[in-house]
Amino acid sequence: MRAVGNNHPSMPHSQAVALMADPAPVMIWLSDVNGQCLHLNKRLLAFWGISNEDLASFDWTSTMHPDDALRVGPIVAVAVAAKRGFSVEARYRNHAGQYRILRTDAEPTIEADGTHTGFIGVNIDVTEEAEATAALRRSEERFARFMAHLPGLAWIKD
Repeated sequence: MRAVGNNHPSMPHSQAVALMADPAPVMIWLSDVNGQCLHLNKRLLAFWGISNEDLASFDWTSTMHPDDALRVGPIVAVAVAAKRGFSVEARYRNHAGQYRILRTDAEPTIEADGTHTGFIGVNIDVTEEAEATAALRRSEERFARFMAHLPGLAWIKD
């Protein structure tokens, strides 16, 4: 495998970013300091059902569940102001109109001269994991209620 960087003479920066991000098994994005998407890899474009030509007018916040936006907005605003990374989970509406839970991990992009240029982030769909955790919690609660109301002695043997 050969390394590709910003200073590769025959490859523009955007092409180098796409070369690294598009085959990744996660959703990867790059934004400016205002949160405007500069690059979405193929998985994230497919998730939202948009094309690269749509990026200039695309507002990712409009796809976030309204209840989550109230919680996530301040977290992102503080991270932007402090030029620091953040991690959040929120529900986003995909191209099919379904809400999926995405865990977002983001870090600031800082130029060599210290200028904060935006963020790079990874979104991972954790919907099934969240649903399984919720189902396990409901099952444990149901079992605890059963055991609390059992009219006799009971024990569990492994």
